[in-house]
Amino acid sequence: MSNNQSDEFRKIFGHFPTGITVIGMSNNGQISGITANSVTSVSLDPMLMLVCIAQKAASHDKLKSAGNFSINFLSDKQKDLSQFFASSSNTDNPMGDFKYRLGNNKSPIFSDVIAWIECSIVDWFPGGDHSIVIGKVSDMKIENASYKPLIYYNGQYSELV
Repeated sequence: MSNNQSDEFRKIFGHFPTGITVIGMSNNGQISGITANSVTSVSLDPMLMLVCIAQKAASHDKLKSAGNFSINFLSDKQKDLSQFFASSSNTDNPMGDFKYRLGNNKSPIFSDVIAWIECSIVDWFPGGDHSIVIGKVSDMKIENASYKPLIYYNGQYSELV
């Protein structure tokens, strides 16, 4: 695919609004996270989630070895959380000053999210320059149903009106 086609593909998907999440994980007690908008439900029975993560992302191998992860659905008040975990330069302070607790699978669940889901990795597939991760849901909760979601649209954060 040429650079022009890659740019066009990116622009097309830039016009598709997506919710923003932070995928949390724990590797031998080392907590980390990565911002992701390629997240979707796959199945109700069993309950499965799909997450796509760039192979060059600093968290890629951490997620693979963690075996478990959390999906934190961000509210429109959590742009700073999204931006922090979108950067791979957080090695000195991988969780910043954001408040979180550890879930049952030891992955971080952030304060004030709309909802969260905990998963155990059941499949891992190559997907071009990304990996496709399938997680089986082990726990979940809506924390703040009245909050509005953080949305990414046309290259920037956006809001529901």
